[in-house]
Amino acid sequence: MRLLVTGAVGFIGSNFVRYWLEHHPGRSRRRIRPARYAGDPRILDSLGTRIAVGDIGDLDPTEHLAEEGIDTVVNFVAESHANLARDRPGHSFRTNVLGTQTLLEASIGAASRAHHISTCERGDLPLDSDEAFTDESP
Repeated sequence: MRLLVTGAVGFIGSNFVRYWLEHHPGRSRRRIRPARYAGDPRILDSLGTRIAVGDIGDLDPTEHLAEEGIDTVVNFVAESHANLARDRPGHSFRTNVLGTQTLLEASIGAASRAHHISTCERGDLPLDSDEAFTDESP
């Protein structure tokens, strides 16, 4: 299996990579990450993994991942901070919508499986608050 994990140096993506390497040792893998505020490439240093620096929005959909033998894509890339989406909606749209579309187009003919993981930020509560966010929270 040749696995492409996008967003592998973010919080959720890096935990997935650790899980994957622990439960599937010896399988081939590649990662791509955007140079953004929420990821730190050092997070996977101890694992000896290969990290490719890039942006899913910059993939050329005509250069299919089949050339690299990628058969499974797991996408964790997201502009997840709500205040940044409010302040720069075009940037969030480019990554979260167009970037995901571009990644999927680059996967056509290569990946037999694609998994998209989406995150959402609900806002802030004081650390000492007894409140909790629910699906009804504004």
